[in-house]
Amino acid sequence: MTKRRNRIKPKLMEALQMLKFMLKKKRLDFMDGWKTPITNMQVDQDDDMNTLQDILGAEGTELDKMLEALVED
Repeated sequence: MTKRRNRIKPKLMEALQMLKFMLKKKRLDFMDGWKTPITNMQVDQDDDMNTLQDILGAEGTELDKMLEALVED
């Protein structure tokens, strides 16, 4: 049997080796493209909205009523 000769030119072999090395060193990231941007996770809130004040009422008397109801039970 005769020896098989590599017919790839040296420049092409070098380019292929560099490509192979680059691909071997690159880490696989299966989450790439699946990550949710931070801007999509943020919720816009109105500055003039005061939820606690809405729950307690304008004067806060609702809180007193709730506390009295809890103490009575």
